[in-house]
Amino acid sequence: MKSLDFLVFLGLQLFGIFGNMKKLEAMKTDKRDRKKTARNRRNIQRAKGMIQRSPMTKANSTRKLAKKFKVSQESAQQILREDLGLKPYKFLKRQKLMAAVELKRIDRALALYQRFSRDRH
Repeated sequence: MKSLDFLVFLGLQLFGIFGNMKKLEAMKTDKRDRKKTARNRRNIQRAKGMIQRSPMTKANSTRKLAKKFKVSQESAQQILREDLGLKPYKFLKRQKLMAAVELKRIDRALALYQRFSRDRH
């Protein structure tokens, strides 16, 4: 069955169908109508350079990067996560463990593992 016969069989109007078919063919192209403004190559390279120069500073927060690049915070997060493959985290200050305490923790962890691995609890 040809496509026109199929349309007549369904009882659809042809003038509306042809218009819709043209729209569908136009939508098949991968070409964008507008340029990337926030996540362009320049902003990605700027963010990468800033993080390489000083990875631990508070100046590289997504909020401050967004303000410097004049883009939204969401775009700055997408640059960091999707384009640069980075994940947000913050170093936490913790107390330093002495060697004796570290060995004690390892011994206790092994004892717990052995106890619960044999279903003895």
